[in-house]
Amino acid sequence: MALLGMCVGMLLVASGLTILIPLFGGDITDPTTLILTQCVSQLLMFLVPVILFVLFYESDERGFLKLDFHWSSWSQALAAMAIMLLFIPVIDVITQWNDTWHFSEPLEGILREITERNQKLLESFFSQVGVGNLILNILILAVVPAVCEELFFRSVVQQTMHKWFKNAHVAIFVTAILFSLAHGEIYAFVPRAIIGVILGYLFYYSGSVVVNICAHFLNNALIVVLYFLYYREIIGFSPDELPSMGWIWTIVFVLVAAFLFYVTILRERKK
Repeated sequence: MALLGMCVGMLLVASGLTILIPLFGGDITDPTTLILTQCVSQLLMFLVPVILFVLFYESDERGFLKLDFHWSSWSQALAAMAIMLLFIPVIDVITQWNDTWHFSEPLEGILREITERNQKLLESFFSQVGVGNLILNILILAVVPAVCEELFFRSVVQQTMHKWFKNAHVAIFVTAILFSLAHGEIYAFVPRAIIGVILGYLFYYSGSVVVNICAHFLNNALIVVLYFLYYREIIGFSPDELPSMGWIWTIVFVLVAAFLFYVTILRERKK
């Protein structure tokens, strides 16, 4: 409850700062202003509550957060990044299915409008095709969320849920649902929840949030780079419409990901 209060409080602060931008002559529609606002919001909503939480409630901050920088964590991080890549085809299929959901009006219209608004916001970031913009997008849309969200959802929320429910699997699924809900898009709820489950198991069995940060970073950075290539007309397909790989290859990729998870992470935990 304290963590939730901190998060809501920081959300109000972030919203207040956004309101103040036009009052001081800033252009809230400018892509650079928007992306910097996104960065500040991430830091305030997720990283600040984590810092306050561990300061108030944990004596061993680094141990609680699972900030393990040992070489084994980096090798597992490489495996986790490969696992995220292998899950892309199945996530894409589930995303397309989730997008077919329908609700009664006016709810569906509101939900579709939220999705379209978020998509237009991202496209305003991605449409800036300079190399400097690419680096800025990777930093703010990949690095910052990976660090802030993994520390918040996996290091703090998932471990707190684990203590609460006394069951790691329940904690992983509940945290994954909260992780997806926090993004505020019902038409991407299921794929994000599944990504949250994958990240949850990576965290639980690796015991290092570094593994999660790397996997989360790759997932976001790949989207940023694909959009950059798309708007530079280097690739001919939008990242929202990835070429289908077919069910056979999708299943093969999932099986390879499961095998890689067992060999590089699950078996290491048993040792």
